[in-house]
Amino acid sequence: MILDRFSVAGKVAIVTGAGLGIGRGTAIGLAEAGADVALAARTESDLEEVAAQIRSLGRRALVVPTDVTDAAACENLITHAVEEFGRLDILVNNAGGAMPRAAMDTSEGFMARTFAFNVTAPLTLIKLSARQMVDTAGGGAVVNISSRSASMTQTMFVAYGAAKAALDRMTRNIAPELAPRVRVNAIDVGGVANALTRHRADR
Repeated sequence: MILDRFSVAGKVAIVTGAGLGIGRGTAIGLAEAGADVALAARTESDLEEVAAQIRSLGRRALVVPTDVTDAAACENLITHAVEEFGRLDILVNNAGGAMPRAAMDTSEGFMARTFAFNVTAPLTLIKLSARQMVDTAGGGAVVNISSRSASMTQTMFVAYGAAKAALDRMTRNIAPELAPRVRVNAIDVGGVANALTRHRADR
């Protein structure tokens, strides 16, 4: 079976932005591959739906409503996951995003919020998680979900593209610092069908 080559049986993962889209699919995929999963996002009802699917697969799920731009909330997420499952092996930094906005309409505040969501929050979670991974499991892995916008020229995405480019650069810089015990990688994903993109397409 293909899942045998990607087994994470006995592992514990945290997935941010787990209620919808990429995060939802990642969380369920990790459960299918054998992991127990802590689910983080701002909308609890979305997380509960994902948790139900994970539990139907015979894996454990923990719902922790979280605003990743709040450092205390991030610490609460990590603490609850370790208390519930006893270890931490995987962190998927999926939460992020920004609405399209023309460069001339991009305020300092909008740029700062975009960087806080897409760059600072992942850094905070990496720092908190790496310590727990080493202490509870001897090591682990971090996957930062970035975007093709980091390297593509796109109008209306000056804040988002810059933030994702910064996330990619941060990943490259932090990876050798945490290696070999904690592996840090990023994936630059393209367009993904979800409720929001389908709504835009319908319009």
